[in-house]
Amino acid sequence: MNRDILAKEVQEFLRDNLEKQATDVALDKSPFANVSSQELAQQIEGWQKCAKKLPTWAYHPDIYYPKRIHIEQASSEHTALLKQNLIKPDSRVIDLTAGMGVDVAYFAQVSKQVVYCELNEDLVEIAKYNSQTLGLDNIEFINQDSIAYLESCEDRSFDYIFVDPSRRNQGQRKFLLDECEPNILEHQELFFKKATTVLTKLSPLLDIKSLINQLDYLNKVIIVSVDGECKELLCIQVKGYIGEPSIQAIRLFKEFMQDYTFTFSEEKEAKITFGEPQDWIYIPDASLLKAGAFKSVARSFELKKLSKNTHLYTSGKRKSDFPGRTIQVLMKMTFREFKKMGKKRPIHKANVVVRNFPIKAEELQKRYKIKAGMNDYLIFTSDSKGNQWVLFGILN
Repeated sequence: MNRDILAKEVQEFLRDNLEKQATDVALDKSPFANVSSQELAQQIEGWQKCAKKLPTWAYHPDIYYPKRIHIEQASSEHTALLKQNLIKPDSRVIDLTAGMGVDVAYFAQVSKQVVYCELNEDLVEIAKYNSQTLGLDNIEFINQDSIAYLESCEDRSFDYIFVDPSRRNQGQRKFLLDECEPNILEHQELFFKKATTVLTKLSPLLDIKSLINQLDYLNKVIIVSVDGECKELLCIQVKGYIGEPSIQAIRLFKEFMQDYTFTFSEEKEAKITFGEPQDWIYIPDASLLKAGAFKSVARSFELKKLSKNTHLYTSGKRKSDFPGRTIQVLMKMTFREFKKMGKKRPIHKANVVVRNFPIKAEELQKRYKIKAGMNDYLIFTSDSKGNQWVLFGILN
C-alpha cells in the first residue's frame, strides 16, 4: 500500500479522472514523484469496478482500492448485506479468508467483534485503512495463516466462522472441496471446536447433493443470484444439527429479493400436473434451477408444468411472487402456424427464449430475423404431448 496515494493532491487528481480509461492513465506520465502511473490507474480501475459492485464504498471519500483480482474476488454489496443478515447481533465472527475485507466490514456493522485473517500483508494494510475510513473500530486484523491462528484460539471463541476457500491453484480454477484452500473438509472438527456456526461461500458450480453428504451439521444451503446469474452458494452448518437441510433459492434485486425454500424430500414427493400454455408463463430464476426445485415450486404456486423436461410453468391467473420472470401471454400459436405466417409475422423484435426445443435461440433469431427486444418475449417450447409452441408475451 502506497500511502502517498492518500495525499490531498493525488486524491483530487483521481476524482478528476475517474471517468478515464485506466489503461490510458497507466500509459501517461504520472504527475506525482512518489505515485506511479500504474498505481493511479489501479485506483481509477478499482473505483470504476466498485461503482457498480460496491457503490457505498465507491462514493465514500478516500477509499483505497487493491488490485483488480481482489476486487473481482470480493463480495458485492448485495451479497455482503445478505450474509450480514445471517449473523445474529452482538456475535463474535472470524473470517478465515478475508481478502479485501468486504464481508468483514458488513459483519462488523452488526457484530460485537470480527477477526480478519489474511496472509497477504498488503491486503491487510489496505483493509485496515479502509475499515478506519468507514468508521469500523471492532475489527482485529491478523496477518498470518488463518488455520494456525484458529488453532491457537480457545475453544468456543467465536459464534461464527466465515470461510470463502480459494478456488484458484497455480492459475487453474478448482471447484471440489478438497481442492480448495483451506480444505474445509479437513478442518471440520477444528471449526466446531472454535465456533457453533460455520458459514461457507462456495462455487455455484458445486453439486448440492454432494455437499449434503460431505459437510457435517449442514442446516441450510442458499443459492444466490444477481441479474439472472448465480453468484454464490452459501452453506450454513450449525453444531449438533441432525435434520434434513433446507435449500433456499434467492433472487436479489436492488431494493428487494424473491426467495423460495424447500427440502429435497419435498421435491421428491411433490406431485405436479402438466398442461398447455395458459395466460401466464413463468421462467424460473437461475437460483431456482440450480437448487433443483422443479416440482415443488409448481405445487407451491399452484402452477402447471409444460412438460417434465421443459422448466417452464403456466397458470390462468397471475402469481406475482414467483421467483423468476413472469410473462403475460398475448399471442399463442403452434410452431407450424408460426412458420406459415412468413413475412406476415407481426413480431420482429423480442427476447428469444428456448426451452426443450430442437432449434437454438441464435438460429431462430437469424432464421426469422428477430431483433432483441426490451420487455417483449418470444418463447419457443414443447409441452408434455410433444406439441411445439411459440408464445409471444410481455414481461410483467
